[in-house]
Amino acid sequence: CVCERERESVCVCSTIDVEDSIRMGGLAAIKAKRIQDICNTIFAERGKVCLEHLATASSEQIKEELSKFPGCGPKTISCVLLFNLQRPDFAVDTHVFRLAAAAGWVPSEASVRAYNHKHGVG
Repeated sequence: CVCERERESVCVCSTIDVEDSIRMGGLAAIKAKRIQDICNTIFAERGKVCLEHLATASSEQIKEELSKFPGCGPKTISCVLLFNLQRPDFAVDTHVFRLAAAAGWVPSEASVRAYNHKHGVG
């Protein structure tokens, strides 16, 4: 879990400082504010910035919990499941989707629409 000092450094420091810390990942201005908002929301709800309670939750429960945060969409949630929780998942962005389609791995358009509707993908 993020200790109080780390919470202070992320949630209380200037958004510019957070931006500078994450700039190399792209979209820093948007992500910095969202990260701070998410940390503050979690702190307000749980009394600490910690999501360890999700480690024992089902993947569907985790998806439901994380999707309530603005900016936390299917790709981000898949990354959390795969890299943080070592759960079988696959993060798909526009570029991965295009490559998969070119390789013939993408199901019919109707199946894609059904998946997108079920998972809240725009």
